[in-house]
Amino acid sequence: MFNAVRFTQKIAIQTFQAYSLLLITLSSAALTGCSGLVTANNSGGGTPPPLTISGVQAATPTTGGFQVSWSTNVAANSVVDYGTTANYGSSTPANSAMVTSHQVAVTGLTPGTLYHFRVRSTDASNSSISSADMTFSTAADATPPTAPTGLTATAISSSQINLAWTASTDNVGVTGYNVFRGGVKIGTAPGISFQDSGLSASTSYTYNVSAFDAAGNTSAQSAGASATTQAVSGGPVISGVSVGGITTSSATVTWTTDVAATSQVEYGTTTAYGNLTTLNSSLVTSHTTLLVSLATNTLFHYRVHSKNSSGVESIGGDFAFQTSSVVDTTPPTISITAPTNGATVSGTMSVSANASDNVGVASVQFTLDGSNLGSALTASPYQVAWDTTTATNGAHVLGAAARDAAGNVGNAVPVTVTVSNSTTSTPEADFQARCAAAGVLVCTGWDNASDFTPASGGGGYADGLYPASDGTYQGTMDTTIKTSGAGSLKFTIRAGSVHPFAPLPAGQWLANFGPSGCGTGGVPCPHSFGANSTLYLQFRMRVDDPMLTFNWTTVSDTGWKTFIVFGPIPGPSCTNTQFVQENSYQHNIFFGYTSCGTPALVTNGGNTPYNYQQGAYSCLYGTNTLTDPTCFRYVSNTWITEYWKVTIGSLGTASTHFEAWAGFPGQALQKFIDLPNFTFSTLAGGSAGEGLQEILLTPYWSGASASTTTPAATMWFDELIISTQPIAAPKF
Repeated sequence: MFNAVRFTQKIAIQTFQAYSLLLITLSSAALTGCSGLVTANNSGGGTPPPLTISGVQAATPTTGGFQVSWSTNVAANSVVDYGTTANYGSSTPANSAMVTSHQVAVTGLTPGTLYHFRVRSTDASNSSISSADMTFSTAADATPPTAPTGLTATAISSSQINLAWTASTDNVGVTGYNVFRGGVKIGTAPGISFQDSGLSASTSYTYNVSAFDAAGNTSAQSAGASATTQAVSGGPVISGVSVGGITTSSATVTWTTDVAATSQVEYGTTTAYGNLTTLNSSLVTSHTTLLVSLATNTLFHYRVHSKNSSGVESIGGDFAFQTSSVVDTTPPTISITAPTNGATVSGTMSVSANASDNVGVASVQFTLDGSNLGSALTASPYQVAWDTTTATNGAHVLGAAARDAAGNVGNAVPVTVTVSNSTTSTPEADFQARCAAAGVLVCTGWDNASDFTPASGGGGYADGLYPASDGTYQGTMDTTIKTSGAGSLKFTIRAGSVHPFAPLPAGQWLANFGPSGCGTGGVPCPHSFGANSTLYLQFRMRVDDPMLTFNWTTVSDTGWKTFIVFGPIPGPSCTNTQFVQENSYQHNIFFGYTSCGTPALVTNGGNTPYNYQQGAYSCLYGTNTLTDPTCFRYVSNTWITEYWKVTIGSLGTASTHFEAWAGFPGQALQKFIDLPNFTFSTLAGGSAGEGLQEILLTPYWSGASASTTTPAATMWFDELIISTQPIAAPKF
């Protein structure tokens, strides 16, 4: 179902049936009228003839394979060993049908390459024989891809134009695309989109693209497409400039702009200013900048600076203030207003306080048993939500401290409360409560044997467990390592299995968002997440040490995947509406991309410099992801909760918002993806029925072609929930 630039996936269900051969010795009288029956022996006990192979023939090879045929003197199975040397290295799956005339197709070969092969057969008595070594060459690929069509060019700013086009086709496969601006090649793209940045404003540019394959064949260029970059607009409109929180050595300047812009203040004792605060590059409309290290009882002039997203700056008029002449030594006063001293509390409740100061309260910090409870609050009302289930039952002390700009701190009288929550709550009860919430479409904890029944029907899109590429089932129920209930889903990656059995050395587990197999055979998918809808996805996952310590890029071009969310079904490989999580290039960080790798879920349109992660993490491209504290990384042998929210706008336009959080047991989830205004789907407006309809959970390796020996490894999943409404975070 998936055969694309970034990864290859084949969902195939092979049913192996074993038959017993009952050998019956019949007398000649018993055979009367039964012509055609064959006795199991010859004249009451002769030796079966030795197995022989003859007539080995290979049909004319194609660019990617050939078909070989041979005969055996007795019924036997069929296998072909092949490779680029006489050591072979690859074999076709054994065809267990016992026949005397054999035909086997060998596929997935490289064009224009010499291959060695031999045929093998094993009869019912387990006697085996191989043919002599033979050779053949696959046909060279001399066919270029078709020219790309439907090229569009869209100016999104004064310095960037985005390109998109319809994919080319090729007899073997398209490897990528050349991009030309004004007849000059400016880059290549693995997929069907490209972002051209660093352009001049109000300038027209013309583009063409061509496709190329792995053999170096290049298509004709597409028809041209042109766009004119946007004009540079005027700077932000500045208003509401004011100053507050004045002390002997500091002051806070605030202002607003009509569009999102940066923040910076120029200040000094004259209108020549002379000092400039550090630029705050966050694009906001409400601005706050603190001036510090000011002289006491001194008149200061200041003016504000803001730049819009195009880099156009506006500078405000001159304003003035005077620092205080008296050193502020008076601390704020603060008192806790809720809960009351001696109260018994449970569940989630508000902790609140009143605070005041002779100059102004800068912040209020609540504490629980001496540790910070939430973040410091910089504005009234001063209150914080406390989930008491995170504390043990019994007595606890709540505190609060207020701080002013001069650094004076006032402490509230502590309040002692008794936490009393039901002790009957368990991880399983918590999971079932989340499953019972409104909007839940899929809820699976892999706690029942029926969750591991092999999938069947649905054209390969049915719910359930699928085998590895060699037909064996490596997804099992783990009753020891789990987060709740009776078990979890455990995928075993066998030692040495990634190369011969990729991309699915351990199989996969599939769940529809609608009825099982919907989208096939005329069955509709009522829960397809298309334009103007929001998908909520939550699950727990875990990996062992070899998944993180072994360099998987030595066997696979990019690394292993965790999940694939895609649609519509049935549909073409590498759908436009699809997002994937992958441990790309063994960075060991949480990373995602859409479609077949482009665009990735990173900032700056994937143009360097960009951030792999956003939100609570920044994880910049080029950093050492294995040590950088700004990167959220996988940790071995530890359950990690993931929570995705995909707010889909109009498909093919910059109106989708990707958000994702992750965390460890007992810790709050932290955001690692936050990408608003994301262009989801390369098709403007989307195609008919386009939307997210299924999820695959799988340790999936794309492009695993090297013969490196790989270690045994394990990946687990638990507590999968798909919903149309927000899902509560796990309590355990």
